[in-house]
Amino acid sequence: MFNRLFYFIYNFHKTIKGWIFIFLMSIVLIILAFNTQINIRNSFVLIEILTFPFQLISKGLQALALINAFTNIIALIIFIVISSIPILIYIIKFIKYKNDYKNPILSGLFYSTLSFLIGCSLYLLINPSLIKNALNHFTPITSEIAQYITEFQKFINIGLIHIIYCFIFIFLSFRFFQYMKENKLNLFNASKILLIIQKIAYVILYFIAFYFLPLGLNNNLSSINHEAFGAKHLLFLAILKYIYLYIILIITCFIFRKLHDLLSNFKQELLFENINVLLLQKTALLFIINLIVALSYQIIQNGYQILFSGEIQNIDMGFTLPVTHILLALVFNLLSLLMSQSYKIYKEHRLTI
Repeated sequence: MFNRLFYFIYNFHKTIKGWIFIFLMSIVLIILAFNTQINIRNSFVLIEILTFPFQLISKGLQALALINAFTNIIALIIFIVISSIPILIYIIKFIKYKNDYKNPILSGLFYSTLSFLIGCSLYLLINPSLIKNALNHFTPITSEIAQYITEFQKFINIGLIHIIYCFIFIFLSFRFFQYMKENKLNLFNASKILLIIQKIAYVILYFIAFYFLPLGLNNNLSSINHEAFGAKHLLFLAILKYIYLYIILIITCFIFRKLHDLLSNFKQELLFENINVLLLQKTALLFIINLIVALSYQIIQNGYQILFSGEIQNIDMGFTLPVTHILLALVFNLLSLLMSQSYKIYKEHRLTI
């Protein structure tokens, strides 16, 4: 399921269509990021990010429906199609794997409920005055009650969207534990699961690179525009910060690539091999590079603020030792030493036989 869901984005480089798709999608995400107003310092930023896809779809359908009668019908058709996506997935999978499909009743119930929840959440966002209009038929609504109903409906919308995410998480957890029950957990089976998780992580990194980091940069640039004192220095620090974040992102991608090769070897039951030792050593080296980059960024940032302290209004200095990078570098170095010794023992054992 996960392989099919993330295959196209993960393996985009294998086809020309994939390159075109990923290029166009990247442009769309960057445009959306620079046209989205989300306060990243807000404690409710996660809620805004999770609800953003639903709000975007509902606003698009609402704008389409208000043009004329014909576009209203098109918006209704699109709404039905989007709401029915989970059921359509279930029908396709059931037809394709009819004889081997496990728990068809439970899966059908899950996909049907998911379609219903998506439809309800989208409809409430498209028609925000639904509850108020329904109550208005029974009793006159004052401005205070109307405001209370508006806030209550926002709470319902957020609640429904979070129920959708929780529902998906619970179902996937159930499928995972079901798989673990049917297949004994060992290093080779675990590597298969970790490879799937890694593919999801690649997709998350992609959205971070082309949506969330541009979104953060957009917020920083907007706040700098309102600064009357030291704007050019704040702009330099903002650019420096996002260059650092993109470098860290690239290093993380290289780390994932090494781990992918390592897990692929485990999946093929190539455990005691010299290439695994080299991969572990390279992963440890990448964590050390990550550590050096993090320390260099903090030194440059703090040094620049000290140098131009008289021209910067809000100085934000600090120094944090990246203990996580140090520990991970040590762990992978130790694993490489352990694997190296195991490889030597395994080689000697093979020569003895």
